[in-house]
Amino acid sequence: MSLVIHIGLRKTGTTYLQQVLAQNRGPLAERGLLYPDPASGLAAGSGPAHHFLAHALRNWRVKYTPADPFDRLEAHVAALRAELADHAGTGVLSSEDFSRLNGKQITALRTLFPERDVRILVYLRRQDQWLDALYGQVLKVGRQVEMDSFIARNRARLDYAALLDPWAQAFGAENLIVRPYEGFEEGGLWEDFCTALDCPAAAALPLTDAQVNVSLSYEAGMFLASVSDGARRQRLRQLLEEGEAATPRRPVLKYLKAEQARTLLADHADSNAEIARRYLGRDRLFADTRPLPQYRRRPAVLRHAVVAGHLLRGLLATRRGRRMRPDDSSHNGG
Repeated sequence: MSLVIHIGLRKTGTTYLQQVLAQNRGPLAERGLLYPDPASGLAAGSGPAHHFLAHALRNWRVKYTPADPFDRLEAHVAALRAELADHAGTGVLSSEDFSRLNGKQITALRTLFPERDVRILVYLRRQDQWLDALYGQVLKVGRQVEMDSFIARNRARLDYAALLDPWAQAFGAENLIVRPYEGFEEGGLWEDFCTALDCPAAAALPLTDAQVNVSLSYEAGMFLASVSDGARRQRLRQLLEEGEAATPRRPVLKYLKAEQARTLLADHADSNAEIARRYLGRDRLFADTRPLPQYRRRPAVLRHAVVAGHLLRGLLATRRGRRMRPDDSSHNGG
């Protein structure tokens, strides 16, 4: 069987894809796509992604790292390999934090699956959109940082050619699958993911609802950044995400200034073109490189009204969900 390691990037629908893969493991396996249990060989369990493998290789522990000590890596890998050995189709491991590994750690990852035909799948997003979305994520968790400092801190991660070079050296450039993350505002990411894996049967699977990492409005992001109490902020974030999930929104830059965005794209134009030629056989990595419109910021009184509206919609959506849950659980045997 072949093995595909999905390495992200962050802010390219990874949460959604991992939720779909984890929630549909049985039906997907029947259709030729195996998603090994991220908790295999671990005593403390895991979420829907293979973060323990990525974090243990990096010796990097954060809030969402599974609680097992990193000396369980060998047992974890053995359990993953045992699952893969029993499957004849395509296996997938997924963690956006694989993309944070350095060259030595990437080589170590390759040695863990020496007998496999291993490919690397990565989604790349326009640098201005990616950084703008990442900044919004930082605000969600209550951190405030000046944008120029944020750009400087993340500049190395924006050179996608440099990011992919060690993966090409360890696994071979011919085994890298590069997908531009664009045009998925109205859906289609799961179908594109299955196309990249060459698993059309998996794409046709009727999916259960999966969590989407909702991009909050500028007003909601700044509001959450002002809430100091972590538990209260998390509850408000959940309500805001519920309220905003049903609000269609075209791509805009919420936090980056137009000049900052132009500079980012200009600085990485050559790197993007190199990736396009090497991995996609074309001149441009992203189909649309036009400047994105700036988010029109409202006066303070209107910003408060926008946040209040999202919170109200979130409360209504949550109450509707509670009313539906008994019926939903009866269909799932619960």
